[in-house]
Amino acid sequence: MLHKMFKTGAARTSPIWANFAIAGLLPRSPLGGTASKPRFFNKNKGGFGVHPKRGYGAVAPFMGLLAILLLAANSAQATSLCNVSITTAQTGVIQTAVAGFGKPQALSIQAKFAYVASAATSADVYVQTTIDGINWVDIANFHYTTSSALQLVNVSGMNPVTVPANFTDGSIAANTVLQGILGDQFRCKITSVGTYGAGTTLAIDIKAR
Repeated sequence: MLHKMFKTGAARTSPIWANFAIAGLLPRSPLGGTASKPRFFNKNKGGFGVHPKRGYGAVAPFMGLLAILLLAANSAQATSLCNVSITTAQTGVIQTAVAGFGKPQALSIQAKFAYVASAATSADVYVQTTIDGINWVDIANFHYTTSSALQLVNVSGMNPVTVPANFTDGSIAANTVLQGILGDQFRCKITSVGTYGAGTTLAIDIKAR
């Protein structure tokens, strides 16, 4: 479609190209040319086209900008999966799921536990994913007791799983991960034993790629 627009000169009247030219991202030249021999962009008449000999060279700056935008999008900050206060004991409390990750090949997970002195004994957060949107499976566990910690793991979705894996829902072994299974949604499930001091928090951030 883009090729046809350039070939027929249909793109010349598009305000999009005018924006790029104003920003100095497209070359300009004197008027001239026809539909069969399109001209370069001219801000006075909004013309843009393919040079009869140089082909699509004028599009290069636009493609460069597109690459920069894609790179910026890919280097976006991590997504917060949960950030909760922990006080009284809780069992298997599900946090809101976060979707829209497409088909990730890997998932980096950062867990931050801020401990406030108390009589509590342990806290577990299970990072989970789903394939069908109904059944959730643990892919990582972070186990904490009575000290603050900042930890990281990376879960790969590319590892082959040749032996059927059993679903664990809030029960994967402490401080372990399940490799090879990544859906397009993730969530946290939290269990704690005892009462933690006010101000105790647990946060999970993820970066899919």
